[in-house]
Amino acid sequence: NFGNGRFVDKVIQETIIKHSQRDTESIELITVEDIPSIEEINNEDTEDSESTEKLLNDIIGLKEVKEQLKNFEAFMQFVNKAKKADIKIPKQNMHMVFTGNPGTGKTTVARIVAKMLFDLGVIHENKLVEVEGKDLIGQHVGETAPKTTQVIEKALGGVLFIDEAYSLIPHTMYSFSDEAITTLIKAMEDKKDQFVVIFAGYRKEMAEFIKLNPGLASRIGYTFDFEDYSSEELEEILYKKIENSGMTIEENAKTKVSKIMKYFCRVENIGNGRFADKVFQEILMKHAKNNYDDILVINEKDIPSIEEITKLISEGNYMINPEEITDKDLKKTAVHEVGHAVVRLLLFEKPGIKKITINAEGTGALGYVMYENTSSYTQSKEYLLNTIKVSLAGIAAEKVYLGDFENGGTSDLKKATNIAKSMTTTYGMSDLGLARIDNPTGEMAKVVYDEINKILEKCFEETIELIKESKTKMDNVINILLKNKEITEEELIENFK
Repeated sequence: NFGNGRFVDKVIQETIIKHSQRDTESIELITVEDIPSIEEINNEDTEDSESTEKLLNDIIGLKEVKEQLKNFEAFMQFVNKAKKADIKIPKQNMHMVFTGNPGTGKTTVARIVAKMLFDLGVIHENKLVEVEGKDLIGQHVGETAPKTTQVIEKALGGVLFIDEAYSLIPHTMYSFSDEAITTLIKAMEDKKDQFVVIFAGYRKEMAEFIKLNPGLASRIGYTFDFEDYSSEELEEILYKKIENSGMTIEENAKTKVSKIMKYFCRVENIGNGRFADKVFQEILMKHAKNNYDDILVINEKDIPSIEEITKLISEGNYMINPEEITDKDLKKTAVHEVGHAVVRLLLFEKPGIKKITINAEGTGALGYVMYENTSSYTQSKEYLLNTIKVSLAGIAAEKVYLGDFENGGTSDLKKATNIAKSMTTTYGMSDLGLARIDNPTGEMAKVVYDEINKILEKCFEETIELIKESKTKMDNVINILLKNKEITEEELIENFK
């Protein structure tokens, strides 16, 4: 697995890099000083000497991905020891899938994986060849296989990273992408000891892509899912960029940054880490205009407003301007969200509330309650009815506190309606009996509709009574939420007394 001609390419590349860094009168003459050492060729120089653990720890967020990679590294170290001890370990499939939204660090982690695989002896060069799915497909008959083969040849000895791999899904009968996939699958099997392929892209699209070809799915050994960054992680990314630039940021400026990240972090396709780049660029633009004597310090005036950033976002015209949210709006939102949280607290042994917030977001939400994933595979009738009550608790709280409710709870009502519909037509948990009712029409459709509405109305009335009984305690929580704008389950319990 020496690489032969590819090794010569590597030596030439390393030689040219050293030559370019040396001040010489004769640019055309290679001297002994330009020839890399064996250590440099083996990527053991100080620049590349950092452990993969340190490189991973330097990345912000991605807790689950990091844990998976550490487990993977430990297993591969065990495999190496097992070989030396003459223990027969089944051959591992090393090809991988990275799923997640743009800007979540997939390419950065792929580079670390390439180093990890090199250090473990799985691949023979610490290199990552980056392409997109479309780069493998030709425009005419007979072009795709040679084009894909050329990319594979370039990646041999290292890692081939195919971003937006779902673009290889054939969309017409005349698509050449089938040929690219067939060529890839053959190389992934025939040359599995010579390179590793990482397919990357959006979760949903990648799931469809992997299902496309059973041969492809069977050759994928590992899947890593890259979660979107939280607002706190986006802040940390931005501060790290400021620090790496040699600048510092004042505390009052951080308060404005926090508002920006909380507002935008859950906007679909916001760009994650790339959004932090965009915010940093805007900060530098404002900082330059302010023309300070001390250019090394970012202060509050340098931080753009949320309204200014919405102009840079494709969907910015449809976003709420937080400056226009009135105290009345905040009070109504606090009542609504505390209603959800309190009813959840009263009805569920393990409420699983991550946070209650009235910080407006670019998603259009004035506030929300975030829950842990506590659902089980099956639910009882009582569980489903309680879930309906929690969904209706926001508008029920508005009814109790404000005399009526507004139309901001449409998603809550949709969720409650869907549960009641399933109870009636699918689960046999309504007064209509055990029969499953598929696609009811005519008179039966009206009967089903009336039963669904009866379930919702009964749950709504019982939820209103729960809120009335708890109103004094709720008042305290609402006031705390209005003051702090965000509270946890622990803070809810502490103040619900």
